[in-house]
Parts: sequence; C-alpha cells; structure tokens
Amino acid sequence: MENIPHHKAEGYEGLVESFQLVFRGWMGSVRPDSSTGAGNELGKSFQMHLDEVTLEKIGAKLIGPRSSGLMTQRIKELDKLRVEWEVERRTLTDRRCDVETKEAAVKAYRRAKADVLGAVQARREELELQIFEQIEGAQSDSKLFWSSVTRMSGPLSNNVAPPPLAMNTEGKVVTEVTSVLKVWEDFWASIANPSPEEEHIYDGDHKRKVEQRLDSLRSVRLSQHHLDKPFTAEEVFAAIRKLKSGKAPGVDGVTTTILKMAADAVGTSTLKADNPVVDSLVLLFNYVFEHEVWPERWATGIIFPLYKQGSRILPGNYLTLLSVVGKLCHALVHFAQVAHAACRPRASAKGSSCLQW
Repeated sequence: MENIPHHKAEGYEGLVESFQLVFRGWMGSVRPDSSTGAGNELGKSFQMHLDEVTLEKIGAKLIGPRSSGLMTQRIKELDKLRVEWEVERRTLTDRRCDVETKEAAVKAYRRAKADVLGAVQARREELELQIFEQIEGAQSDSKLFWSSVTRMSGPLSNNVAPPPLAMNTEGKVVTEVTSVLKVWEDFWASIANPSPEEEHIYDGDHKRKVEQRLDSLRSVRLSQHHLDKPFTAEEVFAAIRKLKSGKAPGVDGVTTTILKMAADAVGTSTLKADNPVVDSLVLLFNYVFEHEVWPERWATGIIFPLYKQGSRILPGNYLTLLSVVGKLCHALVHFAQVAHAACRPRASAKGSSCLQW
C-alpha cells in the first residue's frame, strides 16, 4: 500500500509502535474459553483490532481509477480560463460582430490553450524527475524499484482478450459463455464434496469409524512432542518473515504487508523481547491448535480468476484468495510436520530424536 513508509524511512518505527501498543492492550483484555464459536470470536477480535489501527494510521485503500497528479491548482485555473475563451470564441459567430473582435477572441483562446499545454508539460517533467529520484533511491528495494519503473514506463497492456475457454470433467473444451460458467461452477462445487464414486466410501458409517478412532487416540493421549507442543513466538516470527509482501488478501482484508509491518518483521531477522503482535498471534494459533477449531473466515476463499500455472482452460489452475492469517497458521503446522518427518524437532535443540512409528 502506498501510504506505508519504507522500513528505513522516518515515521516507520512510530507506525509499528502503534500496532504494538494496541495489541499489548488486546493481550491483557482477551479471555478465550473453550465454548463453541470461541475460536471465531477470537479471530474476529484480532482482525478488528488490526483493522482499527490500520484505518487510523494508514487509511483505507481506494479501489478504482486514481486522480491524475498532473492537475495542480494552477493548471485547473488556466484550463478554466481556456474554457471561458473557447465559449467566447464560439459565441462570436454572429455576422454583426466585427472581424477584429473575432480575431482577438481566437488569439486569446489559442494563448490560453498554449498556457495550459505548457503548464501540463512542465508538471509532467516535474513528476518524471520525482520518479527518477525515487528510482535512484530505491535500488536496494527491488519491489519499490520496479513499481517506480512501471509508473515511469507504463504497464504492458494487451487489448486482445482471448475467447472464454474451459475444459469440463469429460475433457471437452467448451467456448459458449454459459457453458464455461457451468464448468467453473461445477468445479468449485466439487471441492470438499464427494464424487459419485466416493459417496459409498465417505458415508455415515465411515464418519462414525473416524470419530471413534479419534476418540480412541484422545483417550490414549499418545504424546508426540514435536507435533503437539505449543507454537512459540520465534516460530511465528520466522513464519511472518517468510510472507511475501504485496500479496492479495482474503475475505478478511488482512494483507501480508500490514501483518509484516505490524509484527515488526520487515528489514530485520531479530525478534524483539516485547512484541505484542507476535504474542497475540501465538495466543490465537495455540488456541486454534489446542481446541481443534478453525475460524470460518480462514476457511472462506474468494474465487478470483487470476491465472497461476498449468493449463489456462482448467479452473483448478486459478487462484483462490484465502485469509493471510489462516495461511500463516497453516504454514506453522506444515513446518512442524516437515520437521517431524525429517526427524528434526521444530526447535533446533541437539540430542533430540523423532518418534518411531
């Protein structure tokens, strides 16, 4: 987001401290319990506090065409004068008006038009000089560097839109609009729902067997230290640092850029002793992990037809935007599983061993 200063710029530390201060208070006020829906309420409370300080300190991101930086107050005044002379020139078409008056109006209009064009050109050169200075100063930040280059050269565009194509489950490529939409609808409806071949497998009897097995494992209380131990602040901070800035948010609207900045995880690899944002996420993730609840917003995705990889006619090769906070929690579980599978504990303690299955 454009309103977020560079992590080396003046005012960045104060912005981070604003987030830290809010979540220091949140940590002292939150009282999670094990009741139904408490996980959702805890997740919503975290997001609400994050949204409030973001709106107050950074502002909302406007969606839609941006106003041009060329139109300064002086250019607006010159253009207003040009319009007035243009109206005057058009009204002097009566034959009763003398030629000298008409010529004077035409000259005044042309002079006003030239003033506007000259002021616009000067303003454009001024803006280009500012962009050049930003490019010069942003060479150490590749993201900021290329965004400035794009502003200077303009984004690549292709006005030739491909026809709507999609491949259905039978392997047939359809091109008719309603058929394409039906393919997309069927694809997303099939996710997390059993296919006709699977209906006899994942039935009520299968569900009962799974639940009985889970109850049996809980009663045994088999300890798997590397998988069952609570998440630590160091693990959460390391996972936040791995987030890529500038990624699109999910339905909760939390961006990776905001989360990394709030957790003071930009431009540093050191976790400070007092980091309430990271501590708040540790509390939230450990509650989700311990009580086996997954907030609804984390499981809700925005189906966005933005191509990712593979064949462009397969709906599964397009992005689904999920909650950044939810993906962060998922990453922590994944890292723990990878460490366990590799016979390495999540903490880099020496002399430890993995469970033998």
